[in-house]
Amino acid sequence: MAAFIVAGEQEASTLTFVQKKLFKAKTILNWFAMPHTPQKAAMIFDRCFERYYTMAEPEFDWAHEPQNRYSFITKENFTRIRFNFEFNVKRMTDVLEENYYRIHEIYMNNLALRRGSRLLIAIKQYYNEHGIWPANLDAVKSAPPAETFIDPVTGNLLEYDNHGERFSLYGETENIWPK
Repeated sequence: MAAFIVAGEQEASTLTFVQKKLFKAKTILNWFAMPHTPQKAAMIFDRCFERYYTMAEPEFDWAHEPQNRYSFITKENFTRIRFNFEFNVKRMTDVLEENYYRIHEIYMNNLALRRGSRLLIAIKQYYNEHGIWPANLDAVKSAPPAETFIDPVTGNLLEYDNHGERFSLYGETENIWPK
Protein backbone atom coordinates (compact mmCIF):
# COMPACT_ATOMS: atom_id res chain seq x y z
CA MET A 1 0.00 0.00 0.00
CA ALA A 2 2.86 2.44 0.75
CA ALA A 3 4.06 2.11 -2.84
CA PHE A 4 0.86 3.75 -4.13
CA ILE A 5 0.94 6.83 -1.88
CA VAL A 6 2.27 9.77 -3.85
CA ALA A 7 4.04 12.64 -2.08
CA GLY A 8 4.85 15.37 -4.56
CA GLU A 9 6.54 13.85 -7.59
CA GLN A 10 8.02 10.83 -5.83
CA GLU A 11 6.25 7.57 -4.97
CA ALA A 12 6.31 6.57 -1.30
CA SER A 13 8.51 3.55 -2.06
CA THR A 14 11.34 5.86 -3.21
CA LEU A 15 11.13 8.19 -0.19
CA THR A 16 13.84 8.12 2.42
CA PHE A 17 13.13 7.09 6.01
CA VAL A 18 13.05 10.72 7.19
CA GLN A 19 10.75 11.80 4.35
CA LYS A 20 8.32 8.98 5.22
CA LYS A 21 8.29 10.03 8.90
CA LEU A 22 7.70 13.69 7.96
CA PHE A 23 4.89 12.66 5.64
CA LYS A 24 3.24 10.68 8.46
CA ALA A 25 3.74 13.56 10.91
CA LYS A 26 2.08 16.00 8.51
CA THR A 27 -0.83 13.60 8.09
CA ILE A 28 -1.31 13.29 11.86
CA LEU A 29 -1.12 17.07 12.30
CA ASN A 30 -3.74 17.52 9.57
CA TRP A 31 -6.06 15.15 11.46
CA PHE A 32 -6.06 17.65 14.34
CA ALA A 33 -6.30 20.75 12.12
CA MET A 34 -9.01 19.66 9.69
CA PRO A 35 -12.71 19.82 10.60
CA HIS A 36 -14.29 16.50 11.47
CA THR A 37 -17.30 16.85 9.18
CA PRO A 38 -18.01 18.50 5.84
CA GLN A 39 -20.75 20.54 7.56
CA LYS A 40 -18.22 22.03 9.98
CA ALA A 41 -15.87 22.84 7.08
CA ALA A 42 -18.78 24.53 5.26
CA MET A 43 -19.57 26.63 8.35
CA ILE A 44 -15.92 27.75 8.51
CA PHE A 45 -15.91 28.70 4.82
CA ASP A 46 -19.18 30.61 5.21
CA ARG A 47 -17.82 32.51 8.22
CA CYS A 48 -14.60 33.43 6.40
CA PHE A 49 -16.36 34.47 3.18
CA GLU A 50 -19.19 36.39 4.91
CA ARG A 51 -17.60 39.80 4.28
CA TYR A 52 -17.23 38.97 0.59
CA TYR A 53 -20.93 38.16 0.39
CA THR A 54 -21.63 41.70 1.62
CA MET A 55 -19.46 43.09 -1.21
CA ALA A 56 -22.13 41.90 -3.64
CA GLU A 57 -24.68 44.21 -2.01
CA PRO A 58 -25.35 47.47 -3.93
CA GLU A 59 -24.86 49.65 -0.83
CA PHE A 60 -21.40 48.25 0.01
CA ASP A 61 -18.91 51.05 0.84
CA TRP A 62 -16.06 50.59 -1.66
CA ALA A 63 -14.29 53.69 -0.35
CA HIS A 64 -13.23 51.69 2.73
CA GLU A 65 -9.89 50.06 1.90
CA PRO A 66 -9.19 46.49 3.08
CA GLN A 67 -7.38 46.23 6.39
CA ASN A 68 -4.12 44.67 5.18
CA ARG A 69 -4.10 45.95 1.62
CA TYR A 70 -0.71 45.51 -0.12
CA SER A 71 0.75 43.82 2.95
CA PHE A 72 -0.08 40.24 3.88
CA ILE A 73 3.03 39.96 6.06
CA THR A 74 2.41 42.18 9.06
CA LYS A 75 3.20 41.95 12.76
CA GLU A 76 -0.51 41.53 13.48
CA ASN A 77 -0.76 38.55 11.13
CA PHE A 78 2.16 36.77 12.79
CA THR A 79 0.84 37.29 16.32
CA ARG A 80 -2.49 35.68 15.38
CA ILE A 81 -1.02 32.50 13.86
CA ARG A 82 -2.95 29.39 14.84
CA PHE A 83 -2.60 25.83 13.66
CA ASN A 84 -6.13 25.10 12.55
CA PHE A 85 -8.24 24.92 9.44
CA GLU A 86 -10.18 28.13 10.10
CA PHE A 87 -6.99 30.19 10.43
CA ASN A 88 -5.69 28.84 7.14
CA VAL A 89 -8.97 29.54 5.31
CA LYS A 90 -9.11 33.05 6.79
CA ARG A 91 -5.54 33.80 5.64
CA MET A 92 -6.34 32.58 2.14
CA THR A 93 -9.48 34.72 1.94
CA ASP A 94 -7.55 37.76 3.24
CA VAL A 95 -5.12 37.39 0.35
CA LEU A 96 -8.04 37.60 -2.09
CA GLU A 97 -9.62 40.73 -0.59
CA GLU A 98 -7.32 43.15 -2.42
CA ASN A 99 -8.28 41.53 -5.72
CA TYR A 100 -11.98 42.17 -5.13
CA TYR A 101 -11.31 45.88 -4.70
CA ARG A 102 -9.28 45.96 -7.91
CA ILE A 103 -12.00 44.05 -9.80
CA HIS A 104 -14.57 46.59 -8.59
CA GLU A 105 -12.31 49.45 -9.72
CA ILE A 106 -11.96 47.91 -13.20
CA TYR A 107 -15.73 47.35 -13.38
CA MET A 108 -16.46 50.99 -12.52
CA ASN A 109 -13.95 52.26 -15.10
CA ASN A 110 -15.54 50.05 -17.76
CA LEU A 111 -19.00 51.25 -16.76
CA ALA A 112 -17.83 54.86 -17.19
CA LEU A 113 -16.43 53.98 -20.64
CA ARG A 114 -19.69 52.26 -21.66
CA ARG A 115 -21.73 55.25 -20.61
CA GLY A 116 -19.33 57.57 -22.42
CA SER A 117 -19.56 55.45 -25.56
CA ARG A 118 -23.35 55.78 -25.55
CA LEU A 119 -22.95 59.54 -25.27
CA LEU A 120 -20.43 59.57 -28.12
CA ILE A 121 -22.94 57.78 -30.30
CA ALA A 122 -25.65 60.33 -29.41
CA ILE A 123 -23.23 63.22 -30.09
CA LYS A 124 -22.24 61.72 -33.47
CA GLN A 125 -25.90 61.24 -34.40
CA TYR A 126 -26.53 64.90 -33.55
CA TYR A 127 -23.56 65.86 -35.76
CA ASN A 128 -24.87 63.76 -38.66
CA GLU A 129 -28.31 65.42 -38.43
CA HIS A 130 -27.18 69.06 -37.91
CA GLY A 131 -23.66 69.22 -39.38
CA ILE A 132 -22.16 70.70 -36.17
CA TRP A 133 -21.24 69.33 -32.77
CA PRO A 134 -23.82 70.08 -30.06
CA ALA A 135 -23.16 73.18 -27.93
CA ASN A 136 -23.78 71.17 -24.74
CA LEU A 137 -25.13 67.80 -23.63
CA ASP A 138 -28.65 69.19 -23.23
CA ALA A 139 -28.97 68.94 -27.03
CA VAL A 140 -28.68 65.12 -26.85
CA LYS A 141 -30.53 64.55 -23.52
CA SER A 142 -33.40 62.68 -25.15
CA ALA A 143 -31.27 60.11 -27.03
CA PRO A 144 -29.57 57.97 -24.33
CA PRO A 145 -30.96 56.97 -20.90
CA ALA A 146 -30.53 59.49 -18.04
CA GLU A 147 -27.86 57.44 -16.18
CA THR A 148 -25.61 57.70 -19.24
CA PHE A 149 -24.76 61.29 -18.32
CA ILE A 150 -23.53 60.35 -14.81
CA ASP A 151 -19.99 59.26 -13.86
CA PRO A 152 -20.64 55.97 -12.00
CA VAL A 153 -17.85 56.44 -9.45
CA THR A 154 -18.40 60.04 -8.38
CA GLY A 155 -22.08 60.45 -9.21
CA ASN A 156 -21.29 63.75 -10.97
CA LEU A 157 -22.32 64.57 -14.51
CA LEU A 158 -19.87 63.82 -17.31
CA GLU A 159 -18.41 67.01 -18.75
CA TYR A 160 -18.63 68.06 -22.39
CA ASP A 161 -16.71 70.88 -24.09
CA ASN A 162 -17.35 71.97 -27.66
CA HIS A 163 -14.14 73.25 -29.33
CA GLY A 164 -15.68 74.06 -32.70
CA GLU A 165 -14.36 71.35 -35.01
CA ARG A 166 -13.81 68.89 -32.15
CA PHE A 167 -15.11 68.24 -28.64
CA SER A 168 -14.10 66.72 -25.29
CA LEU A 169 -16.12 64.32 -23.16
CA TYR A 170 -14.67 63.42 -19.79
CA GLY A 171 -15.39 62.60 -16.19
CA GLU A 172 -13.42 62.25 -13.00
CA THR A 173 -13.22 58.47 -13.46
CA GLU A 174 -12.24 58.20 -17.13
CA ASN A 175 -11.48 60.53 -19.97
CA ILE A 176 -13.86 59.24 -22.59
CA TRP A 177 -12.75 61.58 -25.37
CA PRO A 178 -9.56 63.60 -24.80
CA LYS A 179 -9.61 67.23 -23.77
